[in-house]
This record gives sequence, C-alpha cells and structure tokens, in this order.
Amino acid sequence: MKKFVLSIVSIAAVFGADVEIDGAYARASIPNVPNSAAFFVIKNNSDKDIAITGANSDIAEKNELHTHIKENKMMKMMKIEKLVVPAKSSLELKSGGDHVMLMGLKKS
Repeated sequence: MKKFVLSIVSIAAVFGADVEIDGAYARASIPNVPNSAAFFVIKNNSDKDIAITGANSDIAEKNELHTHIKENKMMKMMKIEKLVVPAKSSLELKSGGDHVMLMGLKKS
C-alpha cells in the first residue's frame, strides 16, 4: 500500500503546512475480494475549508470517496462527490464512516 500512502501525502504537498495527514492505512483485502478501503486523518490548519474531491492510487482500478448512511434501519455505503475538512479542524476517515474505497485491486 506504499503507493496509496504516497498519494495521500501529496495532499499535504499541494496545501503545504496547511494540511497534515496522519495514520494512513488500508485494510488487507479478503482472498478473492478485489476491494478494500483506506483510512486516515486529514487535519486542516488553514483559515479556509478544504474540499477533497477524489483519490488516486496505482493499486486499484477505481478509487472513490465513500460514506455510510442509515437507511430503513440498515447501514448503507455510498459514493460521495467530496469531503470537506473545515478550517482549523480535522476529518477522520474511518471504518463505518467516510473512507476511500479501493476497487479492482491489482494485488492483495
């Protein structure tokens, strides 16, 4: 998962000291399941909200921003168009919440 972590770190390179990425990891994929998810904390040190509108990775054919919602007493995962990290705040991407979905893994 090194390549994915490097892509996450590039967020900080674009925004400089205004953004910090911490605790990035991806779940190991289950045998014969070509999908996984990545999680991390994005800290926004700036005075403006920051919108994350996508993710890139060399290890998956498709990378999407996802969240979970409760619908008819069931938790449902769904694609979202962006994640907003409020000014002077942080956003935790975690299991059961916002995350980066890695689909079509090229290797486990």
